[in-house]
Amino acid sequence: MPDEAVAPSDAGSPVRPSRWHVPWWLQLLLSIALTALSIVLLLPQLPEGERSIDALRQLSLPLMLTGLVLEAASLTAYSVMTVLVFRTPDIRFWTLLRIDLTVTGVSHVVPAGGATAAALRLQLLRRAGLSRSEAISGEAVQVTAANLVLGCLFLTGLILLISTGGDAASYVVVASVVCAALVAAGTFAWLLLHPSERLGGWARAITSHLPRLLGRGSARAIRAATIRVTDLVHHPSRTSGVLTCSAFNWLLDATVLWVMLAAVGEHLSVGPLLTVYGLGSILAILPLTPGGLGIVEGVMIPSLVGLGVPSASALIAVLGWRLWKFWMPIPLAGLCYLSLRLGELRRMKAIARPG
Repeated sequence: MPDEAVAPSDAGSPVRPSRWHVPWWLQLLLSIALTALSIVLLLPQLPEGERSIDALRQLSLPLMLTGLVLEAASLTAYSVMTVLVFRTPDIRFWTLLRIDLTVTGVSHVVPAGGATAAALRLQLLRRAGLSRSEAISGEAVQVTAANLVLGCLFLTGLILLISTGGDAASYVVVASVVCAALVAAGTFAWLLLHPSERLGGWARAITSHLPRLLGRGSARAIRAATIRVTDLVHHPSRTSGVLTCSAFNWLLDATVLWVMLAAVGEHLSVGPLLTVYGLGSILAILPLTPGGLGIVEGVMIPSLVGLGVPSASALIAVLGWRLWKFWMPIPLAGLCYLSLRLGELRRMKAIARPG
């Protein structure tokens, strides 16, 4: 049964607004083409085989395992943030952790992974007991908070890099986009906290062109987001908890990159590390290839080389970080999804509460 009734037209037939949708096969072709282009751009950066072997011989296995533990802690921090955002005692932390791991793995293997993963997360959260508007608004607040913290970390790293005399000219465009995004997010949050009829009209006009994920019930989702943001603002301890968990999520992941560099005998200071890490993580968000595959590596490796890291060490460190960050969640996602579908979510019906 649909969440809400569709308003009938004058002729008595349902009104179904047409929305342009990119076919999956076109998304796949674009993803493959962009990945291939990124790999072609990456190939000239590969060092000579002898230098790569020497760097591999220097790898510290304990540090590699430390990176694995830190990445697991980073993923756990994100799920703790999920608990704080949704604040629902009816859903166990173990369930939310498996949902987050499933969504992360899916976003790494499908074209336009972010949109597909968001739709899957919405479905799993609803099966776990949340209404549609609760799931959409909570996910929007969580993703926005995480991206804002990432932007702040990138800008912090850039400021530290500049303060130490580093060359930051190549990061100006990204820094400008991040600053604009921070201002836009702050403005939107202010509008949510100061609702008006004009805001409602703007919201309806904007969401009428959004994908089917929002589509019907977008007004309810915006109202739910308003309630959620207002609740966070009026409970500073929860707000600080959400932002702290988000910061731990990113900082632990950035530490994995630092550990991978240390594993090949290279050490970066905080400023350059956060700058390169922030740039790569921002690129990974863009819906070009699954998880930024090829693009992240193709940008981060020359960035590290530009900071004085030998090309062989930069290559191995970035690929080692991507091993834990990108590839590890993929098999975990399959196991988590199976455990959810064969376990508690199989016994739970989708909640039909009003959106």
